[in-house]
Amino acid sequence: MNLAMIFRLIPMVIKLMALAEQAFDSVPDSGADKKRMVLEAVKAVLGVVIDVSSGGQAETWKTLEPIISKLIDLVCDFLFPHDDETDEQEIVG
Repeated sequence: MNLAMIFRLIPMVIKLMALAEQAFDSVPDSGADKKRMVLEAVKAVLGVVIDVSSGGQAETWKTLEPIISKLIDLVCDFLFPHDDETDEQEIVG
């Protein structure tokens, strides 16, 4: 796996996450849908690039998907940090 490819995907993933936020702005509890949207968009873009260049899109995606999934989680944790005490207080009180 080309590590450079993963690093090049980071800005695209962040931009796609912003688009997903806009698309699901008024939908509560849509985190899973946002993540699925970003993963499918990355998969589609990579599919075109990989098919044109060398083939083997399925194998490449199988390797990249868990990495991109974790990347999305990390960026979300950074951009939207959770304050567990605040979350618990909102639920309780």
